[in-house]
Amino acid sequence: VDRTVHVYDTCPVQAAQMPLKIVRQFAVTFVLPVALAVLTFASLVAALLIFGATTAKWELVRRKSVSEQLDQLAASIESNPGDAYAYLLLAEATKANDDWDRMAAFVKIRHSARSIASNSESQLLFTTHLIPCIRGGLADPDAVVRRESALAACEYGPLIAPIKDTLLHVANDHPNLDSAWFSVRAI
Repeated sequence: VDRTVHVYDTCPVQAAQMPLKIVRQFAVTFVLPVALAVLTFASLVAALLIFGATTAKWELVRRKSVSEQLDQLAASIESNPGDAYAYLLLAEATKANDDWDRMAAFVKIRHSARSIASNSESQLLFTTHLIPCIRGGLADPDAVVRRESALAACEYGPLIAPIKDTLLHVANDHPNLDSAWFSVRAI
């Protein structure tokens, strides 16, 4: 015979409160932490969505500004192919911290090929200022920057002779990537 005396057997008030204690303990140990975790996760997602959209908008505005500056440099080179300052600024743009900025600078170098190749003074400025930048772009860790640099090299024909060895290294080091294909085409 079991002679254990339980509290809820002797006191009806305590026996009535026992299920409430169990529910309260369950709520404190399980429901409350789960609810807090869900609310924390939801607020984190909401913050990421809010700040992510704002960052993207500012990034678009920044990229538009960079693109307009590069357009002005390209227009300056087209109107005056001997403008050494424009070449210097374009060369500096290829060394920007942002991958997109570097890529856009190489796109402008590529699009300026016709006006640069037509003038012996601009060819000298290209060889002095932009060939080292194209070499640096070919060694860039970002594949898109390497691709645009190789595409820029394609547009200049024999003017890129000083960087043929770099173009060969890109073709060997990054096979089956766009930068390798365009490097071989440039050679």
